[in-house]
Amino acid sequence: MKRNPLVYSSGLFSGAWVFMAWIQPETNFFLFPILIGAALPVSNRLIVGKPTTGNAAFAAGIASMINVAITALLLTLVDRLQGESVLGFVSLFGEAIILGLIGAIAGAVIATLQISR
Repeated sequence: MKRNPLVYSSGLFSGAWVFMAWIQPETNFFLFPILIGAALPVSNRLIVGKPTTGNAAFAAGIASMINVAITALLLTLVDRLQGESVLGFVSLFGEAIILGLIGAIAGAVIATLQISR
């Protein structure tokens, strides 16, 4: 079975986040959790070519959130999750989880919408 390269988008964004945080640890790359959270639901829709079911979008969002959590935990453990907080009321790890959840919800909504041309 041949896999579509879009399946790897969430992992690609995670790798880019780790790479950027390793090079420049004093910067908070807050867009990466959003991109990682949205990547699997949106790529699932692009692979299927039509709106996905709510259950499929939810499952893809959960998988993306696991990826966000693992990546943020890894960066926290090696002290590379630093910089200014965007939200300001939680730790940077908590902020990554919240932003990843926002991305997963947005990605799931996009994946289930009927978009006409």
